[in-house]
Amino acid sequence: MEYSGKSRMAQVIAGRRKARLPSINKGRHLIEYFSELGYVENNGMGFQPISFKELQAFSSLSGVDLDPLEVEVLRRMSKAYIRGYSSGKDPFSIPPWVEKHGS
Repeated sequence: MEYSGKSRMAQVIAGRRKARLPSINKGRHLIEYFSELGYVENNGMGFQPISFKELQAFSSLSGVDLDPLEVEVLRRMSKAYIRGYSSGKDPFSIPPWVEKHGS
């Protein structure tokens, strides 16, 4: 692909690049929760991973009983989102997921 000077996400939004995402076989409910939570928190100085306090509030107010493993996975997803967001600004960065040939 020709270098355009835009991030991968900007290219996807502009329709010049297809978003390639992995297929998910297990844990789909966590993706739904992650989306409802908003991926990250913003403290006014930048993105922060979703806090334990926010996860506790989500669990309490939504009636979703998160177990400790799900809390840890959601926090890791949030941290990975921040890393991907930051590296995705560089048009030369390596995508966070690469499809295996033959799958």
